[in-house]
Amino acid sequence: MLCSHGELIGLLLGALRDRGVPIPANAQWPKGSVWVLDLTGGAVTGARYLPPVRVDEPAAYHG
Repeated sequence: MLCSHGELIGLLLGALRDRGVPIPANAQWPKGSVWVLDLTGGAVTGARYLPPVRVDEPAAYHG
């Protein structure tokens, strides 16, 4: 697992795209975004953005 600042995420995604990893040209990385990197043989072969989960109501507290 990696965590970084937004400007570095953009640079990483651009570098991966330059190496042939299929990342959409219109990819965005909003604050708090999550990307899953697919690995094959130790090399990144794909990257997927996971959109935030919408929570309609807070979970009930049963303390």
